[in-house]
Amino acid sequence: MTKIDHFEGLVISSMARLSKRIQQKITKPVETPTKKGRPGRDFWLIAIICLNLFILALGWSELDTPSLLMYVLLALSLISIYVRKHVNIPEKFSPYLDKAGLVTIGAACILFAYICYVKFIS
Repeated sequence: MTKIDHFEGLVISSMARLSKRIQQKITKPVETPTKKGRPGRDFWLIAIICLNLFILALGWSELDTPSLLMYVLLALSLISIYVRKHVNIPEKFSPYLDKAGLVTIGAACILFAYICYVKFIS
């Protein structure tokens, strides 16, 4: 074996290692699916939903219409958050559930501002 043959062997083996490294960098790593929390792990969310429904049940006859509507919208928003996190829904319905949650929480905030305006400012 001559020096040239030995040099060619080193070059070929180093090129093979480099091409293997490049190939590993080019291919995307396999993504592991994100873990969703198990049902029942969002104790605070469940507690707030229960508190909201408890206030609705106790205050149904005492609250005025805007307050009732605000609590109903807030309950719907919290329930949609819980459903989005814990129920396996198809991907095509997920954006609609996100938008519904945002719309209901926005409407509840607007009603809260209206109620504060009516009770304290005017």
